[in-house]
Amino acid sequence: MGFIKETKVSVAHSEAARAVQEGRTAFVYRLNIPASSSGFSGSISGAAEVIESIEGNGWLLSNMAYDGRHSRNGALMLLFRRSAGS
Repeated sequence: MGFIKETKVSVAHSEAARAVQEGRTAFVYRLNIPASSSGFSGSISGAAEVIESIEGNGWLLSNMAYDGRHSRNGALMLLFRRSAGS
């Protein structure tokens, strides 16, 4: 895994862990889509790794959406949930 992808995964993991420690039951994460994935069908670099990293903290991906308004290539908005007692 490259440096940028590793950094994305590490930041996502840390943010998700912090949300668990704060007792959150919902967690929203924005993943910017890299220029190399823009406008093409296929995998989005780092997206699966980020989702797996967040789910590794006990979160479950509940919903996702695309936001093309705030960055040049858009972003994935990822909503994760966990039960109150988890």
